[in-house]
Amino acid sequence: MRTTRFLLIVSIATVFCLLYVHQQLMLVKLSYQLKDNQKKYSNLLDQNKIIKYNIACLKSPKKVEDMLAAENIKLVMPPVWHVVKIAGEENTNRRLASNDGSSRTSKGLFSFLSLKRVAVAGTIDYKE
Repeated sequence: MRTTRFLLIVSIATVFCLLYVHQQLMLVKLSYQLKDNQKKYSNLLDQNKIIKYNIACLKSPKKVEDMLAAENIKLVMPPVWHVVKIAGEENTNRRLASNDGSSRTSKGLFSFLSLKRVAVAGTIDYKE
């Protein structure tokens, strides 16, 4: 009876020890995964910064000018008859240049019910 009780206590202690060791191994494994994920995240952030920088460089007027010069593309101002002026253009420019930054003009109490204007652009084919 004493031996069976002793074996029962030893086996229960062994199971608890094995569970503790398993828990510690999982903790170490998860810490390595966390460290790897942090490295990947850091690399992705670096790549993101590099890509944003490249996008900003490609959008810069100097880069566009250099690319056009490399391809021997000459840009010239269009003739006056190629330029199409849109009615109300002066009003739009005045609103954009306002100090308060708002592009709305108040026309009355029920101005929120009015329909907003929509600009539609298209191409005009001129035969020379």
